[in-house]
Amino acid sequence: MENNSDGAAKKYHFTVSPSLSSYSVNRVYRGEILVVDDHLDDQIEDLETELDECVDDENAIVDNIVVEEEEEHDDKDEFKQKCDEFIKKVRQSMHHEVSQYVMIDYHESVCRTWRRASQSDLLWQTLTRRIWNRHHLIHPSWHDEYIYRHRTARNFRSRNYHHTVINFPLNDNNNNNNNEALSCRRLALSDYHIAAGFSDGSVRLFHLPTRLHVSTFHPHQRNHFGPFSRAVSGIFFTDTRLVFSSLDGDIHVASIHVPGALRRAHLGDVVTDGVLVDFTGSNRWWIGLYAGVPNRAFHVRNSITEELVFIGGTLTDPDAVIGWHLLIDLNDHVGRIRITSDDMAVGFTRSRVIVFSLGNQMILGEEEFMRQINVGTADAYNKALMFVNSRGVANVRQVEHLREICRFMARGGLLGCINGGYAFISTSNGVRVWELDHGEYLYIFRERIRDITAMIADERHVAASTGDNTIHLWDFGAR
Repeated sequence: MENNSDGAAKKYHFTVSPSLSSYSVNRVYRGEILVVDDHLDDQIEDLETELDECVDDENAIVDNIVVEEEEEHDDKDEFKQKCDEFIKKVRQSMHHEVSQYVMIDYHESVCRTWRRASQSDLLWQTLTRRIWNRHHLIHPSWHDEYIYRHRTARNFRSRNYHHTVINFPLNDNNNNNNNEALSCRRLALSDYHIAAGFSDGSVRLFHLPTRLHVSTFHPHQRNHFGPFSRAVSGIFFTDTRLVFSSLDGDIHVASIHVPGALRRAHLGDVVTDGVLVDFTGSNRWWIGLYAGVPNRAFHVRNSITEELVFIGGTLTDPDAVIGWHLLIDLNDHVGRIRITSDDMAVGFTRSRVIVFSLGNQMILGEEEFMRQINVGTADAYNKALMFVNSRGVANVRQVEHLREICRFMARGGLLGCINGGYAFISTSNGVRVWELDHGEYLYIFRERIRDITAMIADERHVAASTGDNTIHLWDFGAR
């Protein structure tokens, strides 16, 4: 911005408007800010920092920051003060909005300071990481990535999706040709693949863009302790690998880019450790939830070295008998284990939830439920967790302190999952959707599927497997 001849600064008018599904332009705050010269490098850095901080809460909303030139004014001392006041007001207003994600549009009349701040790819990277926990690109720039994520998030609220059905291929394992008994037990999603783990221990990998079957992985054979000891109990993706476990404690690692390449990373010992009822991981950690042997509920491994770094915990001790029963009957849900964006682990059973740090294994929070929960509906994602109790009341909590965010009625919920902004719960009539900020019921999927055996969601897809040997995939990605 150029100063005028008499040294007066140009005065700009800021308007903040909420991002509502109705595209309302109701104004929640107006403020004035003075830009006093065009050498504002320090102020630009402050603006980037403050703008980053003002969306520290991923539930916050600002849709438009519009800057319009109004008049000339001679004042060179108020820039920082007005900027701080403005961003403070923005931060306060964001806690009263109803939408889920932040969108900032810069009009052509934006002053040079804000224009330069908006062109910082580091700024958009920070926003994308804070809101959607996104750490790598699939678009040319972080600004493009941010826009795509924001539009996709809006699609979740407006029920704008594309539905496809994936029919998994017949069992090609010579040791088990009974395809009628084959049941999908776990699902996992990445940017380009979906993996399905089955009751016979096999895992099928599909390419998401084409929906084509890529490969089938079969676990190494050994003696079994029950008809379902090989059943897949957990599955997840890392950058280049697919990792999955079975109820008998075996852990296998497969290469995504090499069809059929599989190795056993750990040989399970059911007698010593119990039944591996759930398993998940990240690029840093693997964690298994076991039931059947006292004081051995959690097994934490370093994902790089694959070495065991911790064994302990009593979370599943009351459910030892049910854990053993999984080896002959897969209908029970004993426990759930999840890893959040801050390297915290969340463990659920029917009567208890526990949160602890994976780095030092310190317990950060725990609670015993007054009413038992349906473990199949329990899930955690980023900074939120959800469960549904025996009376059909769904409860959404902050992960770190277990502080309640909202609650809503979800009677008849059988299985459930969440992503960064929405909850998906299967009932006898289909999959219903709620938003996580206030527990507002939004809609039911148009496809009224039943007999769901596994569910998962991320920031683009929702997937569910059914008893008729199909996987339903709902794609909310912006187009």
